Amino acid sequence: MRHLWLVVLAACGPHLKTEVIGTRPAAIAPRGTPPPTTSAAIALPAGTYDLAIWFDVPRSQHLDWTLACGGVEQHGQLGETFDEYRVHRLAELAAAREHERRQVAGVTSLLVAAVAPHASTATATVAVDPDAAGDVVANAAVDPRIAPPPDDVGATRYGSDVRIDTTITAPCALSAATDDATVTGSFRITRIRDLDAEARAVRAAATARALDARASFAATLVAAGADREARQRRIDAAIAIREARLDAEAAVRARFEAEAAARVAAHAEIVARVHARAFEVRGYYETWLVGTCHADPQARARRIAARDTADAALHARTDAAIAVHRHQAELALALREQLRGQLIARGARLPERVDVAAEPMPTGVDREGGREIGVPTLIVPIVIDVHPRSIVLPVHRPPPPPKSGPTVRDHRKP
Repeated sequence: MRHLWLVVLAACGPHLKTEVIGTRPAAIAPRGTPPPTTSAAIALPAGTYDLAIWFDVPRSQHLDWTLACGGVEQHGQLGETFDEYRVHRLAELAAAREHERRQVAGVTSLLVAAVAPHASTATATVAVDPDAAGDVVANAAVDPRIAPPPDDVGATRYGSDVRIDTTITAPCALSAATDDATVTGSFRITRIRDLDAEARAVRAAATARALDARASFAATLVAAGADREARQRRIDAAIAIREARLDAEAAVRARFEAEAAARVAAHAEIVARVHARAFEVRGYYETWLVGTCHADPQARARRIAARDTADAALHARTDAAIAVHRHQAELALALREQLRGQLIARGARLPERVDVAAEPMPTGVDREGGREIGVPTLIVPIVIDVHPRSIVLPVHRPPPPPKSGPTVRDHRKP
């Protein structure tokens, strides 16, 4: 709860300000008598105020107070009767007496527990109970009779807090009707200022003054012959001109869109007629070619079908050849692994591994025309399966060199 109040105060603090206006005495009159004619009233301007009121009474009693501020009165009652005061005063004295008795009993029990002897016989052990001893001593030491002193009649101070809101400047006074004429009272006035509200009020007053001044100046100008409606007519004329320009622009835009739509429709119609005429001429020529020249209208379709069939057959043959080559390669690798295992089983030693990336690829040389042409050499393994000690011999077979000149000689004489 403490943190909550801190947050609320932090949020409300910047725009609220408190000012202590002053303290004034209250007008006290015994019951049944009119209040005094002279009252310490204080004039308060319009605003919000917190009033702390208090009364010093010589004995317990009820008092009725009245707070009159700006023609508005607030009433309240403070205090209690002497019988009510005696009830709760006796309860307070009883609680204090019980507290004192418990303190005496506690101290006595500690002392008894520290110094009390223990008596033992052949059959039993006798000991002193410190708590029981403390209660006995406390009951004997503390007077059980409870009675307030003769002069304890409930003299005290009664207080209360009141908040008022005034709309006009008016005096504010506090009066009270009591049982004793010796009762005294006072009230302290604290003004609660809402700075934001005051700033808004100042701005509103300034705005009102500006509007009044403007209206007065306008009336002066009209009295001197000025036209009050001239500015409004200029504004209306400017608005009319702008609306006319917008209407003209809208009409031009609508006409342009209509012309564009007409051009698009005309072009679409021309394209449709051209296509229709083209299909008509095409049909005429197809009929003439088939009827007069005995042309075959399905020849092109058959050629396309034949081409598709040939392409499919070529793809099938290619796939078959690839499958055969893949199968041959797999057989060669399997045979190689088998032969390698046999050689290792007979004690053969594996050759050192050659780094293919570091070794240059063997090349063939073509010296035709006095030029050296580097040609990659293909290494084709040949498997010779003659006896159990079959080996694989690499044979270097260079591919045919690229053609660097004409392949057919011209024997004609120049």
